[in-house]
Amino acid sequence: MTMLKYTFLWMMILVSIGFFLVGVYKNIVSKIAHILWVNDPGPTGTASRDTRVRLPFASKETIFREAIIQKRIENRSAFLWFRHLLIAFGFVSLFVVAQLYALFIKVYPIAYFVSGVGRGYLKFSLELTGLVLFVGLTLGLIHRIMNAEQEKTFVDLRLLLLLWLVVATGFMTEILRFIIEPHDAFIAYSFVAAPVARAMAAFPWQWNTLYTVMWTTHAILIAFFFACIPFTKFVHIFVAPFGRSITMGQDTSRLKREKIAEGLL
Repeated sequence: MTMLKYTFLWMMILVSIGFFLVGVYKNIVSKIAHILWVNDPGPTGTASRDTRVRLPFASKETIFREAIIQKRIENRSAFLWFRHLLIAFGFVSLFVVAQLYALFIKVYPIAYFVSGVGRGYLKFSLELTGLVLFVGLTLGLIHRIMNAEQEKTFVDLRLLLLLWLVVATGFMTEILRFIIEPHDAFIAYSFVAAPVARAMAAFPWQWNTLYTVMWTTHAILIAFFFACIPFTKFVHIFVAPFGRSITMGQDTSRLKREKIAEGLL
């Protein structure tokens, strides 16, 4: 069963990466190239660098201001800024910890992380960052639903709900795993899933079947979410610093508009 699970997971990952790369090329690379390059009308018909527009290498200050602390959101509302920080910190931290977990336990096994306390610390970190992200997403969903008209141009409700479901099914998968494995060696490091699992274990349900269904659902949602990123507003988190760097000057802003206009004619 374990081999089947991971075969299915890697298939989903490969499909997700394929869609992700297509979206990155279509919605990021091609648009930046359209701004930075011009077609040579000469006999060669090749593309050449438009030297009037500078390369969009964002400065550290721009990345910090536009992608990390999101000053524009802070100017709109302290609540929205706090919500953003929870989501941004939770998402990035959870992603990093998940990669470390896979690296030190699956790819390059290290005893400290495979069977030592290091594994417990990683599991604790996964729950903590997941909880931070879940709280931020829940606040975001509530605010988006209550202020539908004002926020619809800023927040993609479908993507927000999708990420919320990814995190929720992740917690539920871990809860169900603890129910069927109540003597897990690292259950003491769990402060969310373990208490809920102990409370739910009294119900006479088909926990093994529910775990398989939940694990599969969680894997599909993760793959679908990452495949969707380049096609949704979420991509602005990654490209905002570059876009801001291109348009910071008045001349480059004007040239950008000219280039876009040329593409429409």
